[in-house]
Parts: sequence; structure tokens; C-alpha cells
Amino acid sequence: MLTEAELRRPIRCEEGRFGHGQRRPDLTHAAPAARLATPVIQPTTKLVTDERTIRLVITADDPAAPDTGHRTEYTLEVCPSPTCHCCDMTMVRTPATATDLARPAEFLLDPFEHTVVATAVTRSATDLLPPVPPGPAIAAAIATEDWTRLRHAFFAAKATAFATIDCSREVTEFPFAEVERHGTLVPLRHIIPFAPSFAPPTNDSREFLVDEQYCARPGCDCTESVVGLHVCLVEDASSPRKRAEPLVDFQVDWRHNRWRIAGATRPLTAEEEGLRDRLLAANPNLLAELRRRHEIMHELYEASAAAFRVGVSIPYRAAPRIGRNDPCPCGSGRKYKRCCLLKQDAATT
Repeated sequence: MLTEAELRRPIRCEEGRFGHGQRRPDLTHAAPAARLATPVIQPTTKLVTDERTIRLVITADDPAAPDTGHRTEYTLEVCPSPTCHCCDMTMVRTPATATDLARPAEFLLDPFEHTVVATAVTRSATDLLPPVPPGPAIAAAIATEDWTRLRHAFFAAKATAFATIDCSREVTEFPFAEVERHGTLVPLRHIIPFAPSFAPPTNDSREFLVDEQYCARPGCDCTESVVGLHVCLVEDASSPRKRAEPLVDFQVDWRHNRWRIAGATRPLTAEEEGLRDRLLAANPNLLAELRRRHEIMHELYEASAAAFRVGVSIPYRAAPRIGRNDPCPCGSGRKYKRCCLLKQDAATT
């Protein structure tokens, strides 16, 4: 069973198998220990959003001068790369005065885990400015409904990044060997983890999560994608994470609008036989969007494969070719032509 966050990553590939994802650095607040241990800093927060920016206003009292109501404002920024797997929003301090520039403070805010971690704090030489509250205190002061708004803002920013993606400028790691040798399909969420999901089927009391897989094999001109439906399990409605179990995979020819069931965890009921029509009703532009995403995956693969093979990141290495007279890789001690190659030839015949 998978959580919603895991569904935004590979569904049919093991988590982390291909080295994807960016882990948040284990950084600590750099303010003096005495300040961090002071329980007097009890901030209050206010979330302000508009069409372009997300601002978090933090009000806290200086322990040395209570009731001063020091006000600090942060602008929240989301990574503009649609292929980035991090879940963080960077809190960049908005300087109110010239003296505030002497002590910038940045935090990483995770709207899914409800955490705030300080990344850097530098203090002025005179140490006259009020202290910045530590990350856990800020996280505790953010209201539940504001966490929900932060998640929505995060997804909206990622949706915009996906809508304006420039594949030539994005380099990410694909399962190159599996794609080129076996034609393995690649889950979209494995490459673009926060791409907007298709709307679930209409007129159904259950909640669904929709998964997509695409062919990225170079030179392949297929027009088929796999769309999977996963049924969400009934859990705490207040939790941002949902668990789901797979139900059915449809193989969709988006050019000719041909559908067939590629796999199902159990026989479908008479009502579930109509899931395809209800999915199309919920997504009138489904076929056109499948085509667009299929083309994006091809372009991303070509750009990434070219970059990896010239050593931009982890270089691509083809498997060494086994000669007929080389020792068999199975470890039998016999020559390859007298062992596994002979078995492969027999199986082919």
C-alpha cells in the first residue's frame, strides 16, 4: 500500500532504486544555545497569500524586552524545477530595515511533515536585534488550516513549473538500462513528482489516486501509455498523507482512443467496468494531455541521457559484452557458449 507522497514518486519502481530525490540537509539552528533554550520565545504566525507570492508573518517578543511584538516577515519560495523531488519551501527573510540585512535568516518549511528547519542564521556584531524564533517554535505556531493552504500553494507552484517546463534545461536520472534494454515504462511521478494528477472518476463514492506510466525508449514511436487507478483507504481525513491500494491499470492508445485492461488486482465488478468512461468524463482533455506528457517524457529522457553519458552527473555505462568463450557469468565455471548462451538459444528455438 502506498501513501499519497509515495504515489508522487515511482509506483512500480522501488523507492530510491535509481538514486532519485534530494534529502533535506541535517542543519541546525546556529543561534547561541542560550537563546535556543529560552522558552520565552512564543511566536505567532499569519499566512498572507496572493497570486504571485506567499508570505509568512512571524511576531515574537524579545526576552530582553517583553511585549515589544517584534515582527518578521518571510517570503516562501518553491523550487522552480519540476523534476526536483524536494518537498521544502524556502523561507527567505524580507528585510524591513537596512539593519535587518546584518542578520539574514532562512528556514526550510516542509508543508507535508509540518516541520521548519533553520538553514542559516548570522548575528550582527552588536547583537542588538531581537532573536529569531527557532524552527520548531515557528512550526508549532502555524495553524492547521495554514498548513493546508501551504500545501495547496506548493502544488500550485509546481503545477505552474510543469506547465512551462523546458525539457532542454532539465536533467534528471532515468532507469536508462531498463528503458533501453527492456522497454520498461517509467512512472511520471518518478521523474516529475508533483505533476498535477488527473481528476479521479466521477460518480463514485470511493476516492481514487491516478498513476501514469510512459514509454521513453529512444526511437520508439508508440502511442500508448498506462493509466492506473488506486483506491484510497479510509483513514484520518485530517492527515495530508493517504494510503491506497492498486485496483486496475488501463493501457491507453491516446492517438486512437483505444483502451484495454493491462492488469487488475481482482476481477472488476459490473460497476467498476465503467471506470474508464467515468475517468474520461472527469477529464475531457485526457487523451491530449496523455500525448503531451508522453512527448515530455521522451524529450526529458533524450536530454538527460545525453547529459549523463558525457559525465554531467552519474555517467551512463552499458553492460560489458560477454564473449562466447568467456567464463559464464552464472558462475558454473564453463564457457558462456557451453552454458547460458546454449540455454538461451534453446529457449529461442
